[in-house]
Amino acid sequence: MKVAVKVELSTCPRSCKCLLYEGDVYRKLAGCPGIAEVTWFGMHGCDYTMLVMQLLGPTLYSVWTQLGSRFTMKTMLMIVDQTLEIISHVHGRGFVHRDISPSNFMLGPGPTKDQLYLIDFGQSKKPVAKMFVQGSRNRFSFARPLVGTPRFASTFAHAGHDPSYRDDMESLGYLWIYLAAGRLPWQGIKDLTGPAKVERIAQLKMTTPLDQLCAGLPQVFATYMQYARSLRPYDMPDHAAARQMFRALADQLCPNDDDVFDWIGVDLDSDDAAASSSTENNPTSTRRSDDSDEHV
Repeated sequence: MKVAVKVELSTCPRSCKCLLYEGDVYRKLAGCPGIAEVTWFGMHGCDYTMLVMQLLGPTLYSVWTQLGSRFTMKTMLMIVDQTLEIISHVHGRGFVHRDISPSNFMLGPGPTKDQLYLIDFGQSKKPVAKMFVQGSRNRFSFARPLVGTPRFASTFAHAGHDPSYRDDMESLGYLWIYLAAGRLPWQGIKDLTGPAKVERIAQLKMTTPLDQLCAGLPQVFATYMQYARSLRPYDMPDHAAARQMFRALADQLCPNDDDVFDWIGVDLDSDDAAASSSTENNPTSTRRSDDSDEHV
């Protein structure tokens, strides 16, 4: 098995050190579909922390751009189904990913590129238990820094709420709309940078009507977004019901299609695959983010 090696300097600020934690999360998620195999993680001498994991294919973002920044609806619905299945297992093991983006989903290696994998668990967390949330549903702090990619972060994350499963569900919706429609309404902000830009993105997310957000897409996408935003902080999402809703749409729109993704049989450029896998959480490397929205 070919592997990717993620390296973290021991001299990095403590806030950047998360490889050991990420390795432990991968260990706890072992055996779940769409989770890469980690063969070893730990300290390498006194200078480095290392994580050795299965080498995957290119990122979903890379594949999307190589195919003209558009997927067919058949492929979109297959992506929806797989990503929901993966996140259901992550949630089932008690973790919120917190950085859902097309750069954090990757194709499987070689002949398994019809399987998606979710990577980058360095910022994942256990959600706050119900006993601590009841009676304080509006528990949040605008001072809490946003984690992940602003373009796909949930409205709850922008508002500073404690991490919960609903964050990943809402972020998945933004991911699908982005891949299906080609862009999101809060892209292209040029007059602001840094925290001011993130705040503007949050404002646009909270004020854009769902029918406008999902314009040109089947109504199921808006229905899903409404459901994701209606979840309470301690709710376990009904992943199975969401999958069934989109599978019904697939049966309606693509009844006679095969289960072949748009990229199967296409000669994809995978030069960025190793870099995507091996430079996550490595402050000495430069990571390509999704288009122009920086990670925070």
